[in-house]
Amino acid sequence: MNDYYRRSPKRSPTKQRLLSKQIGDVTLSGNYDVDKRLLEYLDIKTLAKLEQTNKYAKGILDDQNFWKERLRYRLGLTTKLKNFNYKHAAKFLDNGYSLGTNLAKARYLRDKNIIKLLEENGVKAAPDNLLGSIKETLYMLAELGQEPYDIFKSSVAGLRSPDAVVHTGDLIYHYKQLDVYLTIESSGDLTEGEILYDIAKALPDDDDIYQVFGDHIYFEGLSVEPEGTYKIDLGS
Repeated sequence: MNDYYRRSPKRSPTKQRLLSKQIGDVTLSGNYDVDKRLLEYLDIKTLAKLEQTNKYAKGILDDQNFWKERLRYRLGLTTKLKNFNYKHAAKFLDNGYSLGTNLAKARYLRDKNIIKLLEENGVKAAPDNLLGSIKETLYMLAELGQEPYDIFKSSVAGLRSPDAVVHTGDLIYHYKQLDVYLTIESSGDLTEGEILYDIAKALPDDDDIYQVFGDHIYFEGLSVEPEGTYKIDLGS
């Protein structure tokens, strides 16, 4: 933190810093504590750009207390760890994914401080696999996906606990093979049945299944990736 900015005298309106290019028509006051509050409302990408282009704002963004408060107010996270890098944690976690997804990513990257922070706050990692018990072809899922949800969840082979919540927060899962790319996003308290139903509704008509997926027509569940997203596993 640069003490110069804490001790700066009040600036006249003509000397206030107008950051219109970076954050819209927002005028910083020159008062360190006031401007810190203003910056807390900005998204992480805007802050990253601002840090590179504005020396005064960078002085605020180099303050670990700024990131400590941001972590607490935006994500509800606190820690008793000593010498903790709050700036790294806030940038790592403020990405739109659930905390459970971020914990899975942190474990893959072996980021011990992020892991300790999340576990200290009672966060549970997203499971490595979901829906592995399903025993249906894409043809059947595509057909059942046209039915109302109550009929769907009672008709899928292997869907043992359709109403069991298996993921809370944002969930992104996709299938990528050659030129085929299917991405689905869900959010909230998600059950096995709801996740599978979203996948079924996103599939093409059963007449087009082979043309799109070839021999990979057996649904085999979802497996977590390093980024914390899920890959749709298909078998032949």
